[in-house]
Amino acid sequence: MISNNKASGAVGGGIIIVGILLLLGGIFLDGDSTNFSSKQDYKEKKEENNIDDSYLFYLNDTTLGKQQKVRQSFPNIELGAKTGYSTIFSEQMVELRSNPFTKSQIPLSVTPPSNKEVEKYLLYASPEVVSGDALLEIYVDDKLQSQRKVSGSSFPIAFQIPDSTNTSQVSISLEKPFFLNLFSWNKVRLNDVKIVEEFREIENKQRSFNFQINRDFLDKAFVEFSISCENKKEVSEPIKATINGYIITNQNPECLSNYNHITSKIPLNVLNAKNNTLTLETEGFYKLSYSINKVYYNDQDVHSFTINSFDDITDVVMYGDFNKEVIDLRLNSQTMTLRRDEIKSIIPYLRFGVNEIEFLTKPVEFEEFIIEKNEFYQVED
Repeated sequence: MISNNKASGAVGGGIIIVGILLLLGGIFLDGDSTNFSSKQDYKEKKEENNIDDSYLFYLNDTTLGKQQKVRQSFPNIELGAKTGYSTIFSEQMVELRSNPFTKSQIPLSVTPPSNKEVEKYLLYASPEVVSGDALLEIYVDDKLQSQRKVSGSSFPIAFQIPDSTNTSQVSISLEKPFFLNLFSWNKVRLNDVKIVEEFREIENKQRSFNFQINRDFLDKAFVEFSISCENKKEVSEPIKATINGYIITNQNPECLSNYNHITSKIPLNVLNAKNNTLTLETEGFYKLSYSINKVYYNDQDVHSFTINSFDDITDVVMYGDFNKEVIDLRLNSQTMTLRRDEIKSIIPYLRFGVNEIEFLTKPVEFEEFIIEKNEFYQVED
């Protein structure tokens, strides 16, 4: 009887020990326990022991969930041909005379600028008629361009130079009196004489800018312009914008107010994976700023990784750096949580072949998310 009692006690003790081992195994297998108190502790020990990364799954710089907006702004620019003025002739006083046989003149050689678009030339003066009643004449390359009665209200006198590429000879003189007035003279004294070139700077009529864009998970993109008009007016010149040669807008700003906005959608099929070119052009003149706005999405529900063998795997952990305190996820068929400072063992939930992980918390921004072999955990023989 005593012998049997001892045997029963031994069996009972064995059952208790097995139960304890199963309990400890269960504690390990529920995935909440590892050899480390925190993610930081785990990383520090890896670094101290020069342990190489053994990633099974790695995710970085990723946002899961729609409507992640990214705004890329560019410096303010001047666009278009701004009107400017340049004095090409100046004299305090010039006296012009003419009779039936001869006349004096202001001779001038004019070479158009290469980087400007000359609109017109303006003759300014304060006239004083000394004798006669002749007309003031302006010739360009011996062709009459303007003829005006000399009076204070006649100035400024505008004239054009038709040939805008070569040097032209300009002369300003008085009309000769009729031949019957054989001994008469026309005489005018011009004070504060100036000939001014009115031009538009053409180098800014078209401007191009390069930009890069990440097309991965790009949902939509658009260009936004904030425009300041030089002058308030009902009709303004359009601004044409092209991306990689494709016209995305050719719209007139509403210049009845100082500032207005134009927003244009960019078709995604015109964007290149690397370099893109935005070209702006106008016949007007504007100060503007612009930005390229992008909306990204990442609705990839399931990520996967493959385990081909468990021979060299004793433990697998997961951890991450994300913008939530806690996230919910599903590994294969097991739903679980992961805190931002946590290192968690997941080997009980892994399987041979393809493993699937789904992030249930959205939106969530990942700096990194890692599933890797735990090289520290050792199973005793």
